[in-house]
Amino acid sequence: MMLFFLPVGFYYTLVHKVTHGKLFIGMYGVFITYFAGCMVRLMILMAPCMCLMAGIAVSYIFRRSTKAIRHAMIGKVEDDDQDDQSLSSKDTSAIGGDSSVLLDEKVETNLG
Repeated sequence: MMLFFLPVGFYYTLVHKVTHGKLFIGMYGVFITYFAGCMVRLMILMAPCMCLMAGIAVSYIFRRSTKAIRHAMIGKVEDDDQDDQSLSSKDTSAIGGDSSVLLDEKVETNLG
């Protein structure tokens, strides 16, 4: 089952709203997948990577589907940025620290 969500996890970590943390996880997945394909004994290292990528994919798919169901039931549309800001403000107040963590900063990419 996780094998089907692995490419979706790669998409959400390497293409969709890239941050430093997602880029690190995505590159970890790329390297582990490559080396596991080269040497069969390294397949044991691919299991945690597959779980991580599949978990990210299922999380995004579940989040999108629950928003669609909520919109159909209630009729209220919530913005992704507002949800992320409200979560980061709750986390900051609970921890008492700064919400601008190095891993959550956006990566600027030039594709042209």
